[in-house]
Amino acid sequence: MDNLSLDAKIEAFLFYKGEPVSFTVLAKVFGAENEEIVEALKVLEEKLSGRGLSLVTNESEVMLGTNVSLSSFFEEMRK
Repeated sequence: MDNLSLDAKIEAFLFYKGEPVSFTVLAKVFGAENEEIVEALKVLEEKLSGRGLSLVTNESEVMLGTNVSLSSFFEEMRK
């Protein structure tokens, strides 16, 4: 696991959890400072740009979600 970047580790953890995770929990899990978590999330957000997944964040939590541009596609699938 040590050869993965922090943003890759966070991505895998968020995928595994499947629910919002606080920045504090991420810092604790990865032994990082909050600032490092915020920076890694910025990198991850850039890497996910133009992809099917995106980060859904609020002031203190983050989770993986589907790209908002796919919402109409999923609406059609539900019909």
